[in-house]
Amino acid sequence: MTLILNSISHDFILVVSDRLLTYPDGSVHSDHAMKAITVSCVDAHFVIGYTGLAYLDKYLKLRTDYWIVDQLQEAAHLSLGQIIIDLKEKLEKAFSKQSLPNGFSNAITISLSGYLHTSPFYVSLSNQEDEKGNLLQSISEEFIVKRTLWRAKNSYKRLNIAVIGCEKAIAKDTNAYKALMRFRRWHFKTSPESRCNALVSVLREAASHPTHGKFIGKDCVASIIYPETNVISYYYPELESPFIVAPHYVTANCSFRDIAVLIGNATFEEFSDYVKRGT
Repeated sequence: MTLILNSISHDFILVVSDRLLTYPDGSVHSDHAMKAITVSCVDAHFVIGYTGLAYLDKYLKLRTDYWIVDQLQEAAHLSLGQIIIDLKEKLEKAFSKQSLPNGFSNAITISLSGYLHTSPFYVSLSNQEDEKGNLLQSISEEFIVKRTLWRAKNSYKRLNIAVIGCEKAIAKDTNAYKALMRFRRWHFKTSPESRCNALVSVLREAASHPTHGKFIGKDCVASIIYPETNVISYYYPELESPFIVAPHYVTANCSFRDIAVLIGNATFEEFSDYVKRGT
């Protein structure tokens, strides 16, 4: 499980995701997974996130984020619409052959947030939710696609929000929901830094939920997507100041996973903790 919060507007888009991978009982498998993938294609640039199944095989070796990156090798030559169709077909094919350990669910939702030309959009592909975001009674063999595109710049006065993942931790009766509603109203025109910090705080409030918080990590990654084709991502360790981090990256003729940058005169041993947690 995880929690991904999308804040969508015409000036910039935020995608905040935690880094926690858990077993079905909520015990920790990993607390430094990268769930953000930056993609550039013919007519759009966006960040992909996912929630639900973290591995696509019964041996827990094929990570979902790695699989998504591998499926996007031709993305730079495709339109956004073609990428959505292609990803839907590949998901349905992969999940039809899937075998998982006992107790694991193959429920998954993948989100795409970014700009189609200069218009903000949000897309989700899910085998556990319908077009309105309601949970299905059982896992579907078909991946259901939900699309939203905002064209008119003055069509709203609050931030548009899309939430996927452990939504019970941010349900209407929770402190996290109240914090999210305040975020929508108060941060409509604030700076990227202020908006980032506030949305990270909302996610951490959800991670403090007494029942469902165990499925959400307090370490997280925040990606800022600007209309002018650039994306900047920050890693927010729970007890340290945020710093720039590189998510998985897909662009023309190449893709990268687990990017780490060694700065200055630091040795790999000295830098190992940040490499581990920041990539």
